[in-house]
Amino acid sequence: MVWVVYNNATGKIIHAASNEELAVQNRSVGESIMNFPDEGFEICDSKKVQDGALVEDTELIEFLAGFTVRDRRNEELEEMDKIITSPLRWDALTDEKKAEWAQYRQDLLDVPQQSGFPLNINWPEKPD
Repeated sequence: MVWVVYNNATGKIIHAASNEELAVQNRSVGESIMNFPDEGFEICDSKKVQDGALVEDTELIEFLAGFTVRDRRNEELEEMDKIITSPLRWDALTDEKKAEWAQYRQDLLDVPQQSGFPLNINWPEKPD
């Protein structure tokens, strides 16, 4: 069994313990303890307690996914900046290619505004 200490108001899991004694020692006011089968221990990071059961914490999952998506977007923007900020590289591009890169940059900046953000992203294609 795994014992989880969770916030009574939100269901957010504060921590998990391998025995009840450890869980009781680490419980604070406004927190409760429940026990679950061992397989629950491995998945507590993306779960919360709701109506006495472990359920997906969709708010947490979306929150963390947002960081992951933004990190990828920022990495792609940094890579692209090597082309845009290099006068030799930029000047070697045709006006058509410059427009493609400008659109790609804008599409990357708009990723957080997509309706599926952060779980369903349509990533723009990088120009050749």
